Amino acid sequence: MAQNALTRFAALQAALLFFAADAGAACCQLVKVDSETPPATVRACAAAGCETVLFVGTLALGESQQVCTAGDTLVYAEYDDVAQAFGDYVEAICEGDVEL
Repeated sequence: MAQNALTRFAALQAALLFFAADAGAACCQLVKVDSETPPATVRACAAAGCETVLFVGTLALGESQQVCTAGDTLVYAEYDDVAQAFGDYVEAICEGDVEL
């Protein structure tokens, strides 16, 4: 049952990326490059406040995830296991690679 929900979520996310890219959106790759930290759960959003979530998932060193947004910037945050919440959001220009 959970696998079915994940499959539907992945299909929906792919469709959203396709339509966002088709509408002239900015697309970029979230790339985990910080070798000092373990794999991180990341949430990327279209803007501050995170009303439009572009991606939520875990990225290990060297892994990447394409995201597209209607604007030219996005915000992202990594999950803090100690605080049990996402940390402060970082604003980034969605162009090429956005290094985490």
